[in-house]
Amino acid sequence: MQAYKIAYLTRKLSLTPEEAERFWPVYNKYQDEIRTTRIADRQANKKEIETEEKILNIRKKYNSSFEKALNPDKVNKLYQSEKEFGNMVQKELYERRQQKMDNRKRKD
Repeated sequence: MQAYKIAYLTRKLSLTPEEAERFWPVYNKYQDEIRTTRIADRQANKKEIETEEKILNIRKKYNSSFEKALNPDKVNKLYQSEKEFGNMVQKELYERRQQKMDNRKRKD
């Protein structure tokens, strides 16, 4: 899944080799921090709104680092592309679940 996301973001952002070299180390740290926050908050049974606020703060924290690697338009495109990728994944999972349910109904 991570490889698909990397390919998707690279394509959507039209990263040059130089941009990619600057961008990916920062993005990987950013992703790790978001992942760690989500896991910790889920285990602590935190409210979703609290988790989303923490994630927004992480985005704000990394925004200046992203702008050192990319121009501001590409940084904005990054956040849009992350949402698009997440929506695509959710849609794909939903469609696969529906397909499994339909296949089970046919067997019955």
